[in-house]
Amino acid sequence: MLNIQKRNELSNLIKMAEKVLDLDMDWESKYDFIFAIPIRKSMDELGYDFDYCDPDTTYEEDVRAYVSALVDFYNRKLKPLEDLD
Repeated sequence: MLNIQKRNELSNLIKMAEKVLDLDMDWESKYDFIFAIPIRKSMDELGYDFDYCDPDTTYEEDVRAYVSALVDFYNRKLKPLEDLD
């Protein structure tokens, strides 16, 4: 069974990532926050490996693709396990 603490940490990271989308800052700063600072690093530390399509075009599209993949990963793989707890 999946570690509940790790799943909760991932849920919190996703909430943080979604909030980054709404921040009043340029997309390059949002990109740095998602990929260079806590979220991507924390995902790696939690040991979650998932695939996402990196459009590799603009900062905005990269950030949106990654956050969308996080939400999709959680909804497909982890959210259904909440009922088993």
